[in-house]
Amino acid sequence: RMHGMSLGPADLAASRGMKTTRVGGGHPDYVVLADPGADPKAPRAAFQQDLWHYTVGKMVDACLAYGLKPFYGPFGDFADSAACESQFRNAFLQGCLGAWSLHPSQIEIAKRVFSPDVKEVA
Repeated sequence: RMHGMSLGPADLAASRGMKTTRVGGGHPDYVVLADPGADPKAPRAAFQQDLWHYTVGKMVDACLAYGLKPFYGPFGDFADSAACESQFRNAFLQGCLGAWSLHPSQIEIAKRVFSPDVKEVA
């Protein structure tokens, strides 16, 4: 019997033909523009979006429907611990119970993100 499922973002990106720039990360051109201000010709702010938001949510829904534990896959840019923590936190907030760690530096990040706060268990 299966006990859990994890999302492999690099595998899924490859099968979809997605244009990602790093394993588990996004693409700098995947953005939405802010609404125009008073001057419609003025530059508008751009905000990068999470390529994996919808997919992680659907995976969590599928896992919960079948009694499986959802896990996030790897984040491959070992040098960018802030982005790794952000991606792990997004997965946690969507219902994932843990994530893969491909590098020793990611173990503490995963523990910090996926462990309950002391106040929650006191």
